[in-house]
Amino acid sequence: MKKTLLKLLLLCAVILVNNQLQAQTKNAKDSSSVTSDDDDEDDEEMQAVIKEKERLAKQMATDSTQKALKAARNSNNISSEITFGSNWALSIGVGTLGFGGTINKKISNHFTVNLGYYQGNLNQSAETTFGNDKVSIDANIKVGAAVLLFDYHPSVNSSFRFTFGAAYNLNNYNVDITPKGDQSYGLIIYNSDQVGKINFDIKGANVAPYLGIGFGNAVPKRRVGVGFDLGAFYHGNPQTKLSATGSFEPSNNEENSATLQRAFEGNNVYFFLNLKLNIKLIK
Repeated sequence: MKKTLLKLLLLCAVILVNNQLQAQTKNAKDSSSVTSDDDDEDDEEMQAVIKEKERLAKQMATDSTQKALKAARNSNNISSEITFGSNWALSIGVGTLGFGGTINKKISNHFTVNLGYYQGNLNQSAETTFGNDKVSIDANIKVGAAVLLFDYHPSVNSSFRFTFGAAYNLNNYNVDITPKGDQSYGLIIYNSDQVGKINFDIKGANVAPYLGIGFGNAVPKRRVGVGFDLGAFYHGNPQTKLSATGSFEPSNNEENSATLQRAFEGNNVYFFLNLKLNIKLIK
């Protein structure tokens, strides 16, 4: 009986131990499974993070490349604009104000400002006869102006323009009338110094507004262009001055001065015709 009981107790102990071992094994497997599942989840999350980082890196690289390309294109555009799209130009012209030029700045698609200077000089001499007396006429004609002009293009697709502005007037006309040789008046003979001469001087107002039309872009679209101007400066009635020396000195009086002034009244404009070559400045 005791042996039988002992066997039963041993059998129960074996069963309990076996059950305990099975439980531990199952727990170990479950723990291992959980750990494995956690590891798998961690691996998946890590892979997802890595893939996201790779995607972001590629996107950043793409964005950087696109920005670099855009910057390069902008740089090329700026370089092209500076080289071939400069808004500055130099004009060299000749016309009724003489020879000169302007520096031109395009301030918009419709407006250009021009600042420049023109000057010319003409000396002309002639001889004529009044009765039996020979007379020399010497004319010194000076033309010129310092100009500030604005071009307005009604259409950006046309070279036609209106031009307006003002000038500092340098026009001046000086004429000497001198008898040639000795002059005799009855029994009295005068040499050339005693005979003297008559001089008159003509000049318009210092500041003269300008209005005109033209063709050609002061800042050409290409490297070189041509231009044409036609307009008028308003200088008002010119101021005259009469002077005389020698035997003509008595004619230097207010009456004759007024007569000379009236002779030029109404001549209050100076027409401007100009041909010019426009050269775009390259920086």
